Amino acid sequence: MDKFYFPQETMRITQNPYGNTSHHPHNTGTPKDYPIDCAGVDGGRSAIFCPTEMKVSAIKFCSTNTIWLVSTHKVDTPTFKDYVFMTCTHWNDDDTHIKKHKKVGDIIKKGEIICLEGTDGATANHIHICTGRGYSDNWVKNSKGKWVMVGDNKPPEEVMYRYTKFTTHVMDNGGLKWISTDTDTCSDFFPPRGYFTKGDSGENVRKIDDFFVNKVKGDYFGDYSVAIVKEFQRQNGLEVDGCIGKVTLAKMVEQGFKE
Repeated sequence: MDKFYFPQETMRITQNPYGNTSHHPHNTGTPKDYPIDCAGVDGGRSAIFCPTEMKVSAIKFCSTNTIWLVSTHKVDTPTFKDYVFMTCTHWNDDDTHIKKHKKVGDIIKKGEIICLEGTDGATANHIHICTGRGYSDNWVKNSKGKWVMVGDNKPPEEVMYRYTKFTTHVMDNGGLKWISTDTDTCSDFFPPRGYFTKGDSGENVRKIDDFFVNKVKGDYFGDYSVAIVKEFQRQNGLEVDGCIGKVTLAKMVEQGFKE
């Protein structure tokens, strides 16, 4: 499964979603989104790369140039595993990359350039990026008079990792708490919801049972499995919920578990 990551080689965020500047009405009005302005290494026209294969869901060469992209498959983010959308705003009319991907339904492959920073509707080269969970293909004016993306908008640090082998230089992180990763993929160990819980079954549940000294036979996550997992979490200072997600799995790996 692909990890969804920040799409520029240099991170220089000139405005985060918060504060008291032009983005403030975006996340204090209704509905809301959480834009970041990305100015690349030097304020020139740095590229925005596609973190995973995505489909163009909408594109507007009017008002302020914007392209909407939705992942073609579920991806791993710092807070969930699901389809994601990303929008890029302010690219110029003459952007050859946008001209290449100008139709709704076009596919942009992982690693391809989506667009370059631009000045359409802006005074300096940058790209205004919004992210969210699921699908988006439009914008709407919110109660503060700002155009915001339609959909389940999420703060960027909840949707994008900082992939350290791609975004190798951080000039300004925007004051946001980015989670770093040194790989652009993750294990498909978990079911789509991102954790195991009572009632689950399969080969990976059997591996979990085997790790806990074969106290539970078979490949079904039942009451006894929940009790064992809760005791393991309690002994290791974790949240005691009887489910196995990223945090519990990481502690199991520390103690010898192999996915």
